[in-house]
Amino acid sequence: MRKKKILLVEADKPVEETLVDLLQMDYAPISFQKGEEGLSYLSENVGEIDLVIMDLVLAEMDGFGMLKRILENPLYKGIPILAVTALDRTEDIRRVYDMGVDDIIIKPINPDIVRQRVRNMLDAGD
Repeated sequence: MRKKKILLVEADKPVEETLVDLLQMDYAPISFQKGEEGLSYLSENVGEIDLVIMDLVLAEMDGFGMLKRILENPLYKGIPILAVTALDRTEDIRRVYDMGVDDIIIKPINPDIVRQRVRNMLDAGD
């Protein structure tokens, strides 16, 4: 059975490494630090990505812009998105949910919460 593939776009290298370490036993994470690289990989691998985990504060591309591009593309419909962010203001969180993200994790990340939310999102698609 193939491991489910997770596209991870996280600008903060230590957080990226932590997430990869958390996920690689049960899933196949593919990680990038820049939004354009993540979008490029997603477009080249349509149908292979089971979940997108993305930071909302990215270098070179605003995470909100990346999120908008994913959500507006019909090819990516049905891919769950988990936003990871240090933004904890109610209006920021509401904006992300209003855009259509499936769930949000506020930094600093808690490994148990990350594992459970990823498991819930991927099992929901089965």
